[in-house]
Amino acid sequence: MAAKTREQTWYGQKACFHSGAFPEMAAYTPFFERAPFALNGRENKYSDMIVSRQHNNARPVPVAVVSKQYQLVQHCDILAVIAGALEEVGIDPGEVQADMCLSAYGEKMRFRAIIPQHRIEFNPGDGHPVGMRLTCFNSVDRSGALEFHTEWYRLVCSNGLLEEGQDNFRRVHLWPLTIGDVAAYLAGHFERFKNEGGKLAAMLEKKISRDQLLAWVDQEVAPLWGGYQAARVLHICLTGIDAVARPGQPRMKPWQYEMRTLEPVPGAPGAAGNAYHICMALTWVLQQGRIIQGQWEKTRDVARLMANLKA
Repeated sequence: MAAKTREQTWYGQKACFHSGAFPEMAAYTPFFERAPFALNGRENKYSDMIVSRQHNNARPVPVAVVSKQYQLVQHCDILAVIAGALEEVGIDPGEVQADMCLSAYGEKMRFRAIIPQHRIEFNPGDGHPVGMRLTCFNSVDRSGALEFHTEWYRLVCSNGLLEEGQDNFRRVHLWPLTIGDVAAYLAGHFERFKNEGGKLAAMLEKKISRDQLLAWVDQEVAPLWGGYQAARVLHICLTGIDAVARPGQPRMKPWQYEMRTLEPVPGAPGAAGNAYHICMALTWVLQQGRIIQGQWEKTRDVARLMANLKA
């Protein structure tokens, strides 16, 4: 399967995307090695280089300098643990759809696996069911910890909703991470998701008027995300169509910006009348961001913004 390339970056590097069945992801996963950190025959006795052999390329590419004590955690080993954990909780990895985002040389990875909807599903009544997605971050250049989190996932538009205060599974490269560790994490979150469908149902029941929407976008979204992004959220909520503010406009209220329309947002109603559809507009906008680390940071904003949406 060919890589799916978008104009997105990860800490300034081009980001590369792959998607397909879980087992297919192994073909795109780079392998890393330690090498002496040396110049002209003189070696640093405290540090090593991490080098990438991306896609079995015989010529290594340096990606980081780390201490001799640094524990290298391979992306491929993490994927193997996730696959084993899925099997332990009764899910065939071959039935799991996954996507992988890698930085240019592969040292940073975001891996996401969609849990089959026969296991976890919420039906909002609009023909677009919501399930569960497992996301894992890893890096071999010390830029981030090994981290897992789960979120509600809307298949029609690829939106993910991370709930505020949920217990992420985070390690600063403490290895080995066992299949049992991840299986226990998944099993616990299956139970949590089964019990928390009521939160999504409550969002559907929370009716929001146009005046309430305008006040919220102006007073909550714009201060946090900026006027242009707030205007984009508002346009989707009012029309169901994505749009971006034309550049060079002075600062003004979100509804005053001149917008350039894009495409209809998959699964969006013509006008959002409840908190659930407004939340989907937020998550759509954040996932269109061009900076991968910015997407993750804004994901954490959604629960706070929704808590401040007053009916």
